[in-house]
This record gives sequence, C-alpha cells and structure tokens, in this order.
Amino acid sequence: MTRYKITIFTSAFLLFLVQPLMGKVLLPWFGGGSAVWTTVMLFFQVLLLAGYIYSHLLTGRLAYRQQVIIHFVLVGLSLLGLGLCAIAWPSPLTPGVEWKPHADNAPIPHILLLLSVSVGLPYFVLSTSSPLLQTWSREEEARERGSGGAGERRINFGLYALSNLGSLLGLLCYPILLEPFMAIVPQAYLWAGGYAGFAIGIGLVGHQFIQYPPTPKAKKKCTSAAVHHPQQHPTLVQAGLWLGFSTCASVLLLAATNHITQDVAPVPFLWVLPLALYLLSYILMFGWKNRDAHWTVTSVGLLLAFFLATLVYSYILIRGNTLSIRGQLGGYLFVFFIGCLICNGETVRFQPAPIYLTAFYLILALGGALGGFFVNLAVPWISQQYDIAVFWELPLGICACWGLFWLALKLDATSPLHGKFATPAGLLLAIAITTAVMVPWYQFRIQQASLQTAYRNFYGVLRVQTQDFDTPSPDGAPWGEAFLMTHGSTLHGLQYTSPDRRGDVSAYYGPTSGIGRVMLAQNDAPEGQRVGILGLGVGALAGYGRAGDIYRFYEINPDVIALAKGEGSYFSYLTDTAAQIDIIPGDARLSLEREWAQDGSQQYTILVLDVFSSDSIPIHLLTKESFDLYLAHLVEDGVLAIHISTGHLNLETVLAELAAYFDLQGIVIEDSGGEHPCCRSKWAILRHSEMVRHTPEFLAWNDILTVGSPLTNNGKKLRLWTDDYSNLLQILQ
Repeated sequence: MTRYKITIFTSAFLLFLVQPLMGKVLLPWFGGGSAVWTTVMLFFQVLLLAGYIYSHLLTGRLAYRQQVIIHFVLVGLSLLGLGLCAIAWPSPLTPGVEWKPHADNAPIPHILLLLSVSVGLPYFVLSTSSPLLQTWSREEEARERGSGGAGERRINFGLYALSNLGSLLGLLCYPILLEPFMAIVPQAYLWAGGYAGFAIGIGLVGHQFIQYPPTPKAKKKCTSAAVHHPQQHPTLVQAGLWLGFSTCASVLLLAATNHITQDVAPVPFLWVLPLALYLLSYILMFGWKNRDAHWTVTSVGLLLAFFLATLVYSYILIRGNTLSIRGQLGGYLFVFFIGCLICNGETVRFQPAPIYLTAFYLILALGGALGGFFVNLAVPWISQQYDIAVFWELPLGICACWGLFWLALKLDATSPLHGKFATPAGLLLAIAITTAVMVPWYQFRIQQASLQTAYRNFYGVLRVQTQDFDTPSPDGAPWGEAFLMTHGSTLHGLQYTSPDRRGDVSAYYGPTSGIGRVMLAQNDAPEGQRVGILGLGVGALAGYGRAGDIYRFYEINPDVIALAKGEGSYFSYLTDTAAQIDIIPGDARLSLEREWAQDGSQQYTILVLDVFSSDSIPIHLLTKESFDLYLAHLVEDGVLAIHISTGHLNLETVLAELAAYFDLQGIVIEDSGGEHPCCRSKWAILRHSEMVRHTPEFLAWNDILTVGSPLTNNGKKLRLWTDDYSNLLQILQ
C-alpha cells in the first residue's frame, strides 16, 4: 500500500500548497482585501465537492478498468492544460496582464474565472484522489484477503488522516519555506513539477490496480454483505449530522478568517493559521484509533473547553480593538479550533459502513461548499437586505455548533447529557448558547443606536454613524454632531452636520496633521496643482482644494464612492470644493498602471496614500514596484504623503527601507489633533533627497521641524518589500 500512501500524501500536499499561492497571485488585483482569500477558498471548496461527486459516481457505476482509463484521460488533459498555460502566461498558474480586472468587473465572478482557467482542472484531479484512491486501496486489500470487503465493519481512516497531514504540511510549507525565499513564477513552476510527479504516481497506482481486477463473484459478495447488515445503512439523522457538522466547521473556518483578517493584513501566514488548525482537527479526530473507548471523557472535555472558548469570544467582542493583535488572534483561533474538534469528532462518531465511504466524503464536501456559499454569498446579501452591520456569521456558527453538539449528545445514551451529568451539562449548554447570542446582539444594538446606514459587500462592512462632540471649540461653542464613516473598525473620516462647520476638515486630515500641513503649503504655490489620492473615504481632503486644482481620487469600494458623492446627504466635501474632482474606481495600483501605459505620468505635485490607516493594509501598495509607479506619476519635486496611523504595525521601518532604496528623505509627523476633536494621526512625508538638500528647512512648512522626526528604521534592518516578498510578522508591535 506504499504507492497509495505516497500518491495520496502528494496530492493532498499539492492541493493545499496551491491555495495560498493562488491567493497571493490574485490579492493585488482585487484590492488586497481578505475577501479575496475567502473567495479563493469558496472556489476550492466547490471544486473539492465536484471531485468527490466524480469519485462517488466513478466508483459506484463503472467497472474498475473503466474507472482507471477515464481517470488517466482526465489527468492527461490537466497536464496538457498546465502546459498550454505555461506557454501563454509567465508561468503555468499566473495569468498574463490581459487578465487583470477593470473597474466594472465584479470581483467574485472574475476571481472564480481566473482560478477556473489557471488551476481548475489540476485542482479537480487532486481533489478526487483521497476518496478515489482510498476506495481502490480498500478493494485491493479486500481482494488480497479474498473477502470482497464483506468483513469490514468500520472505515479505516488512516489514509484520510495521512491526506490531511499532507494538506497541513503543504499549508505550512508555503509561508515558511516558499514565500520568503522564492518569487511567484518559480513557485508556480515548482508546483507544476510536483503535479507532474503526482501524475506519474497516479499512473503507477492505476496500472497496478487493474492488473488483477476483482472477480464478479467477489464484488457480488461485497454487495450482499451490505444487504444482510441493514444497520450499516446511514439514516437520515446520521447523514444530516454529517452535513450539519461539516457545514458548521466550514462556517467557523471562514468566519474566523474574516474576523482575523479584517483588522490584520490579509497575508498568507494569517490565511494559513485557521486552515492549518482546521486540518489539524481532522487529523486528530479521524486518526484517533481508540476514540470509542474514551469518547465519554472526551465529550466532557470538549464541552468544558467550548464553554470556555465561548466566554473568551464574548470577552474579545466586549474589549474590541483595545486588545492586542496576539490576544485577538489567540482568542478567535481557540474558539474556532475547539468548535472544529467537536464537529469532526462527532462526524467520525456517526460514521457509516465502509461501503458508503465515497458517499460519506461527498456529504462532508457538500457541507464545506455550503459553508463557503453561506459566508461568501448569503451573509453579505442578508446583511444588505436587513441592514445588519456586523460580522454575524461567527456567533451564528458558534450557536450552530452548540445546537448540533447538543443533538449529537442527546442521540448517544453514553454522553454527558444522560445520567448524573445531565443537569450540569444541560445548564452549561444553556448558558453558553445564551452568551453566544446575547453578547453579539448587545454589540449590534449599541451600534444601531447611532447607525444611519450600513453596507456590506465584497470589501467588508461600511457604516455611517452619528457622534456628538460636546467639547468646546476655540469660540466656546461645542463642536456639535458629525457623521462618521467607518469600515470595519477603521474610521474613514467625518463631517460636521452644522452649516457653520460643514467645511471644516477634521479626523486624520486636520490643519495640524501631516497631510494638513502638506495641503496648506500649496497655498503658496500657483493654482492648478494636481493632487492624487489613493483612498477616498468621505472625501475630506477635497476641502483643501482651490479653483484650478485637480484632485483625483482612486477608490476600489463602490459604496464608499456613492457615500462620498452625496448619497444619503451625509457628506459633501466633493460637491462643496472649488477644485475639479475626478474619481477613478477600481484598485489604485492597477489604475495607476493603466494610466502610465496609456497617458504616461500624471504629474502629481502631491500623491497621498491614505490606505494604511488600519491594521488591514494592502501590502501590494507598499512594495518596491508600487513605489516605482508612485514616483513615475510625481513631478520632480513632488511630495509623497503616507498615512501610517496603524495600531499594531510599525510601517516606519518598511518605509525607511523604501526611502533608502529610492534615495528619498522623509519625516514622520504625529499629531494629537490640536483644538479639533480629531483622531490622533501619523503621517510620513517623503521627498527626493536631492530636493531636500536645496531646501535645508525641509519643505519650509512653518514649524514642521519641531513637530516632525526623521524617518528611520529604528535600528531594525528589514529586507526590502517587493511584490514577491513581504513579512508582516517583522513589523508587529
């Protein structure tokens, strides 16, 4: 059986190695948000389901020689497809520039199309390997015993656990061994080479398998064995539990990933953590040989652990972003991992007879796909229809896990819900479910009190809320009420409702902020300045515009554009300004690349990067290649202003390396907001060193030298970030 083990392990390794690889390929094309990764996962979950359907039909309806021939043809077609892509594209998996999206492309369909063309067929073939080869292996073992499989009473999950181990190692290999040391194109060729090796393994396994096919008599004996053991047939309740637990585990995986990556950068390392724990839960529960003997004790342990995890999750919701990244990450992963242990453990406990192996795996894959559809498609639609401006899929997944766990324990007479543990276990369940429901609901009600409108789309949750600033202004009157735009937990700007203060520029952009000083400095420059701004927000920076100036905003989120342009009458900076306003929809970097290719440099005097104010930073806008593009669009003595008011990331060290590479000199301006009730802000201002030497006072902006500090790496030397290399862990603080 060694050839089966090697081939299954290889297929699983490649299956999960390609997921973060393709996620990183597509991330810069669609704004760098976490939704890119969850869409990639949805695609792979659906293909996994398709592969399991194929395996179920192939092994259930065709003779063994026909199975092998059809599968050989499929493997050959996938190799041909990889070869054609390698000829047409930079690599077998990386689409050419002609496939890059335009502003009017819907993100999810375009991502699914790209994945289908690039890796669809090879991934489909890999997804069939675990159930198909396990079935072939079981038949070959039965043939060697001469029993035709009649004596098997339980499924041997050894190969399935080995498959999940290969998947886990493939995931961990990417951020540890591949991503830091190898560019994308060599990664793709390396994966394609591994796939070719897998194809050879399939050839050897299939050729050996059909040398001595089972006799019709043996096959008939196997079938009759199932008929004479009616208790082996799965019941509807049993199948429902498989589907419910697998769907719940998938929802927990994707929901936890959303929570983790909405306020942290969506980089492969943070994608891998939840998925690695998800696979680890499969390895532990499906590979545990003596689970039956110890399951009562294990049920009590999981019950207590999930109760604690529910309390931890509630604590994180209450504390919010006052907790460190490590604290939030640990809490989310803890509740998610315990939930997956419960889901997979109960699935194994209600396993079918071996003859239903492919049907069992098919239902598990269906549950995974249903979870992906629910989180990626159903939840945003429901949220938009009913103005639910929270990420509610994780508490829902926790509640569903509790409900299914309770049902499974009730169906088992040996579980903690029977006998002397019945009362405390039932009380624990009631408290946990109440907590899992009430705490998120309480948070939601608090938000609803000041909520004006909410949107949820591919890019996350966008809210408009009101807040009353009762602190006195310099004239003695309170600042008054303002509309705030938030994206997740990140403020995107505010505007006062009072007509007297409607034109005040506030939040991170006030007159004493770094960008405020840059903008006010242009008052001494001739009219007709060209200003490029990556990130629209409420459009507050347009408040500095003058007649004859051109302000061009680049914004990927269509809901942000609609609100800033006046939808709902919340914000009016864009309509009130005297400057000409241009809004370029779509990913900023792709838009700048197209403008450079079509029209050359935009000749901006100021280029503002207002895209790093949260901890979920689009890394593709902070690399050597992106800075090449920014400087190409600036005039010779232009200014690059970068918003770096992040809570947990030290972006100064990254910028210091970029500044040194491009011969730029910079200062960092931290501002408390002065007399305005503004947010504290930190801006990095960069300019060519040659220009700085001609202006020793560094841009001659009032008292800028007294409020600014030189941009340095603080003694922490980093490798220059590029499109092929970045390391978020190095800048956590």
